[in-house]
This record gives sequence, structure tokens and C-alpha cells, in this order.
Amino acid sequence: MTSTETMILELITNAKRILVFSHIRPDWDAFASALLTTELIKTSFPDKEIATAIEKGSITNGNYLPNFDSIITGNAVEVIKAFSPDLIIITDCPTLSRISFDSEAITGFYTSSHIATVGLDHHELVTTTAPTYMSNHGYNAGVEEIFTLFVKTFGFKETPNALKLLAAGIIGDTNNFLFMKGSYAQTFAYASYLLEHGIDFAEIDRQQNRYESIHILIIGEFLKNLTVTEFITYTFVSDKFYGVHPEINRDKYTESKEIFQLHFIRQVSDNKIVFLLYPEVPGYKGSLRSISDTYDTTVFAKYLNGGGHKTASGFKLIEPKTITEGIETVLTAINTHKQEALIH
Repeated sequence: MTSTETMILELITNAKRILVFSHIRPDWDAFASALLTTELIKTSFPDKEIATAIEKGSITNGNYLPNFDSIITGNAVEVIKAFSPDLIIITDCPTLSRISFDSEAITGFYTSSHIATVGLDHHELVTTTAPTYMSNHGYNAGVEEIFTLFVKTFGFKETPNALKLLAAGIIGDTNNFLFMKGSYAQTFAYASYLLEHGIDFAEIDRQQNRYESIHILIIGEFLKNLTVTEFITYTFVSDKFYGVHPEINRDKYTESKEIFQLHFIRQVSDNKIVFLLYPEVPGYKGSLRSISDTYDTTVFAKYLNGGGHKTASGFKLIEPKTITEGIETVLTAINTHKQEALIH
């Protein structure tokens, strides 16, 4: 083991109360990573007090994930104060500030507290508000980092629930193995292992891609506004649509965005850069994708107050007052920095 891995194991072993987080606006890998961490620690250390928390981490079709109902969804700072952990583990997330919508409050809290922090991640490394100890090998999914470290390196006991969570995170973050990085050999090895142990990939995919009537409504808006230019394909939710549908909450927009970018926007043109934009008061929430490792979306995202992976990034715009202004902001960032983002 490396010195960092040794320290992480020591912190987990000595901690009495452990709180596991993942990032805001969670995807399937975020949910699975946090729950997998809790599952593996609880199995190996049954006497420890351990809880899973994801701020506003609700999703309609998440109940297929083991122990999904145990996730605490309150404000991150308040959850920490109430639980009083001596160790916080951040999963599928490179920075402490991304576990709360109030990034200033959570950053200030960490600065003034003495709680040990560990990060288990696979995104691009960052130095701002990073956990004290970070394990990140750049795997294809956060669950791979956790399972590899805890089971393969630390020798923690795997469980049927752990295998299901490992599968859910991999399927979600690779979109059924379509979007892979250099560690694909390990990912496929895990896939083989999971199949040998009875994991049903088709059922997990079905659960992750269930549509509700609200999803169809939002997808219809995305289809209506789909725009294909010479270089970029994009779509958006209009301010008017957002205004006349106050019943649609933030989670439904996020879920619909995931559906549309996985199954629609990539398929309508040969453009290598696509993005979606929709209102999220205050401001607008956006998602960038590139096709076939042609452009590094994190380059665009850093100019849009965001970040992520080379082929997939997110961002939040605060200054634009209309969706039209927001679209122009994104288009300008892409056109201005496309040479910088080009992967050679």
C-alpha cells in the first residue's frame, strides 16, 4: 500500500463515526459510490456509526439501489453538525465544496473544523478545497476506485449489495460501456466478474432509464429547441416553459437532461461538441459532452464556472438574465477556446 492508502485505512479503522458524502446533483455513480463506501465499511466494521448523505439527493427511480432510502438529503453543514463525525469521506467528487449547494458555507465550515477528510474519486484532480487524503486512479467510475481500494487493497469483505452497487456505478458512468478511459481493461474485468456473480446489467439499465410523464414533457421541450450548427449541437429549456411549469422540480430537469444527452442529442448530427442548458434559479445549469475524445470539455467548463471529465462536464451560469444570453455565453466560450480544447 502507498502511504496515502495506509493513512486512509488507519483513519477508517480508528474512526467511530463516519459520514459519507457524494456530490450535489448526483448521477448514478454518485449514488452508488456513496452507498458502496457505506456498505463496505459497515460490513467490515459493524460496530461503527456510519451514514450516507447527499444534499438534495433524491431521484424517483433510485429505490433499486441497496439502502437507497437510508440516504440523508438535508443541508450538508447541518447534517455534519447533527451527526458529529470524526471522519468524512467524499466519494465521486474531487472537492469538498461540491457536496453542498452553499459552497461558501461548506468551505467555511471545513476551514474552521478539525474533522479528518478522505476523498475517493476518479475525476480530474483539483487543488481547491480538496480532501486531506485523496485516492484517485482515474478509473472509469467512482465505484471502481472504492471497490478496488477497499476490497482489493484493504481486504474488506464484498457483499451482494456491494456488487450491485459496483455494477450500477459502472453502467451509469460509462453509459453501458460506451464511454471509457484508459483503464478499460479493469472495467471489463469487473464486468465479467459481475456477470459471473449473477448481476443483471439489462435490469440495472432499465431501472436507470425509466421515463415518467414529466420526463417526456421536458424531453419534448429539448426536442423542440434542438439546434444543429456547423460545429455545435445544442438544446435548451426556454424561460417561458420554465415559467409555466412551476410544478416541475430541479430533480426532474436533471433526470431529463441525463436522458436526453444519453439517447438523443448525440445521435442527431456528426458534431463533436454538444450541450444542454436549462433554468436553475438563480441562473442556468448546463451540461457539455464531446464525442470520441475529440475535445476536452473541461477546458470549456472552466470558463463557465464548471468542471468534470474530458468527454463530460457540467457548469452553472449566474450572470445571464435570459436563456438566450446563456446560450450565447456558452457558444462564445466554445468558439473562443476550441483550439485549446482540441485533443491532439
